[in-house]
Amino acid sequence: MTYPTSSMTIDSVRTAQFKGTPVRIITADNALWFVASDIFRCLSVQNTTTAVQNLREDETRLVSILGSRPLNALSEHGLRKRLTRSRKMEAQALLDWTQREVIRECERAEEQPEPDAVQRLAARVTQLERQLSVLV
Repeated sequence: MTYPTSSMTIDSVRTAQFKGTPVRIITADNALWFVASDIFRCLSVQNTTTAVQNLREDETRLVSILGSRPLNALSEHGLRKRLTRSRKMEAQALLDWTQREVIRECERAEEQPEPDAVQRLAARVTQLERQLSVLV
């Protein structure tokens, strides 16, 4: 089954490391999505398209990150469903890692929003003005 590319508004893309393998996590429309190819690379699964084939439409989406080719992404529910059904030994460890570390970290980051670029720039200008006034 082929899903259309999502029209989700991507708020952020983070990368976390699972045993040295990068896993991209997308925050879009107030939900977390995991790049399927990254998740399945952790499990040594080669064909991502086949691996997401039996998931429902609300559990997987095609998403473009910064104009890249569309990538399969798994919702939290889709990730949990796929990992609990896996026979791979690493699947449980990966599921535990996503639930205990990644999802909690993403939730904490959402609670403390990062200042936007204008605020950061204004703070830097103020800092430079102070340094300049000391030199003059």
